[in-house]
Amino acid sequence: MKPFYFIVSFWGEEFREHFLRFSVASLLAPGNVPSLSNRTQSRLIVCTTNADWVALQEEPLFDQFVSYVEPVFAELKRPAPAFLKPILLEKYRRGTSCLTPENGAESDIWITPDDVFPPEKYKELEAIGREIGQELMGSHHYALRILFMSTGHKIGACRAFGDQANAVFLGADLMTSDGTVQELERLMDEGHKVVLTATLRFAQDECLAAFKEAGHMVPDKPLILQPRQLVSTVFKHLHPETACFEFDSPYFCDTATSSLWKVSGDDGVLLHNLNLYPLLVNYEGVETHHADYFDIGGTIDGKYIALHFDPQKDITIVADSDSFMLASFTPRGEYYYPLTTGWRKRHPWVAERYKTHLIRKTLHGPMGDPVKRHFYTVPIQFHSEDLTTVWTEVEQRAARVANRAVAQGGFLDTLLGMSCSTISFKTLFSPTNLLSFATRLMKKLPERQQHRLKLYVRRRGWLSSEKAN
Repeated sequence: MKPFYFIVSFWGEEFREHFLRFSVASLLAPGNVPSLSNRTQSRLIVCTTNADWVALQEEPLFDQFVSYVEPVFAELKRPAPAFLKPILLEKYRRGTSCLTPENGAESDIWITPDDVFPPEKYKELEAIGREIGQELMGSHHYALRILFMSTGHKIGACRAFGDQANAVFLGADLMTSDGTVQELERLMDEGHKVVLTATLRFAQDECLAAFKEAGHMVPDKPLILQPRQLVSTVFKHLHPETACFEFDSPYFCDTATSSLWKVSGDDGVLLHNLNLYPLLVNYEGVETHHADYFDIGGTIDGKYIALHFDPQKDITIVADSDSFMLASFTPRGEYYYPLTTGWRKRHPWVAERYKTHLIRKTLHGPMGDPVKRHFYTVPIQFHSEDLTTVWTEVEQRAARVANRAVAQGGFLDTLLGMSCSTISFKTLFSPTNLLSFATRLMKKLPERQQHRLKLYVRRRGWLSSEKAN
């Protein structure tokens, strides 16, 4: 078995604690890291700051983990993004920066999370930015977080690619059920190259309280949870981002990257998801590594997998939580979509079609691509009980919505997607909309009448021969 490289990227005391409590503790379950077939060559690649790396050495859980696999430290460091360079240069010019650009060149300014994320340092950068007309926005703070996260993933991916190893991409707050690593080894042994899975956010404080009350989370001890135990606990405490993906909710998310469906008699849900997470990537046989994708803001769950693997033969999706279950935890007040509603999300005749339109808009927008649209139709079952016929009924309804969302919409979908202020006679009766409506109507006619209508349209010269067909 090829070695497994466990890769994690984080910084700061808060996420260091998350890494230990959620990720490390759950990976110490008997069916995870302790069960590895090739522990001697496997590695834990920790991409973080010097201070965080030193602090980890004092943690009993970390000591337990590295007794199984060798730890590797990689300092999180990257070139400053374009929006930050002028501010850093001004800070250097004022003599208040320890960053030293070589020959005054902006391209030579490298930063670590310690240079930008401590609140007092970021406030200083914001103040300098306002003074020089380079104001920092909330989106810039989030962009820095993503850039450093991707930098860590790049470091680990390059190491795994160079050694032709299996890369397991972890999140600092990612909890894994017992048996996850055993299942990953089995899938690799069967020849699967990439294992995709869905990771959803759950309310951190409520879930922590539930784990502690049930006696699962004991300081400095492995966290051992079977998949159904994890499903039963976390789906009772959805994070607002996850809750707004419920398709039948009047607050269904406008940025519809996911749609979930509750199932009667079960704590879990059925999910259709756009951004499936590559938990495991086998680099054996990959000849070219497009590591520069991470430098331009690309993420591990973006188009990275499509750049390296054939979705028809290299990728498998874990569609049943009995195989293994992952959960991510975030405080309720962080990282959620604004809640919006309206008559189109509530009206019994309109809601399903309008929400399908929202999904379609996301699938065919900048966030989507052919690979993601293909996998969106795969139903993912998170369940705490045995599957019943109730699941089949929910799957059929969800499949209808998913398949319609993947397909291009027609005239009615375009109309539903317009806001009242943008609907006009000109847009409603544009040639494109009229043609779409006429085509759909004509398909309902008997075949002989369709043929006669096509001939009439050609004679009148209303459309080109190609469109008339």
